[in-house]
Amino acid sequence: MNNIFHRIITVLIAIALIISGITYNSVVTKAEEEKEYEYLLTEENKITAGTDIEYTFTVSSFSGFSILLLASNMAAGTIKLYANDEYIGTETLTDDDTSWLYSSDINDTFQYIYELSIENVKLSDWKAVFNFDTDIHYIIGIIQKKSLSDVDSKKITLAKGFTHKLSVSGAKGDIIWTSSNNSIATVNSSGKVTAKKAGVAKITATTADGQVFTYTVSVYKNEYKEKKINSSSVEYGNVDIQAYKMFYDGKGNLVLKTHIVNNCGYKMIGIKNLVCNITDNNGKEIGRLKVDNKKVNIRQGKNKNITFVIKKSSLKNKKADLHTASVNIKNFLWIYEVR
Repeated sequence: MNNIFHRIITVLIAIALIISGITYNSVVTKAEEEKEYEYLLTEENKITAGTDIEYTFTVSSFSGFSILLLASNMAAGTIKLYANDEYIGTETLTDDDTSWLYSSDINDTFQYIYELSIENVKLSDWKAVFNFDTDIHYIIGIIQKKSLSDVDSKKITLAKGFTHKLSVSGAKGDIIWTSSNNSIATVNSSGKVTAKKAGVAKITATTADGQVFTYTVSVYKNEYKEKKINSSSVEYGNVDIQAYKMFYDGKGNLVLKTHIVNNCGYKMIGIKNLVCNITDNNGKEIGRLKVDNKKVNIRQGKNKNITFVIKKSSLKNKKADLHTASVNIKNFLWIYEVR
């Protein structure tokens, strides 16, 4: 049995199960076809010769749809198709193997199969009008291929200067990629997105068969940021140093802005043996700051901002996502003045 014939039988078995749970011979489950197809209409019917019967359904996939008949006998007739009440065309059936396939794999009552596939369709309300030359007992199924599913999340967050590769699974032929705002995020012909500056852009993928997928890309500044601590949060007799902002400067050096709160009870005049470890979200080192001796002048109960710079040449990671980085300031000594 070729693949197309097998697919038709599998779908028809699933349709027959939906309608009446009829006994069938082929061991195929309904779930097998639900992965790829969705049912627009299923029905079992008996009609007499020369009688029009109308089926309406809504098509939502550019991949098109298929009309499948599982019948008790071969019958000649016509199928007239309309989209939004506009006449599309007429398909003619003959009462022989030109139109019908025979299979004993389904069940003893329904052994004749007819398939009509329509591709590159309008997304609209459709109508199919059947008329047969002889009486016929049949099961009808109208199915469409499910829309393609994207591999990546439709919401993407990127730091400025970083890239992300988008793709659409199951797409055949070329995909056209576009960005709603190239100043925020660009995308190349392969779906590679590059974050340019902070903001939000829409990335659109249009497949060869006309399906459209939109991804929201949020770009943020590549910096580490925290709200500054205040004096009341530092216990009396202590000094606290907090890294509240971190970013790469124009030369690729890592700039670390710190906030020092003095609540030790005396005037603070120096810092010794300060070590600050900076790691990415995987725990890998970005860089390390070491301060052996730094003069400061901070009165009791006051605070001061001090900026440190780690040279690009000393960094382990010269292009890390700082937004998700961690800053760990280890134990340090402070020097105070007693009068």
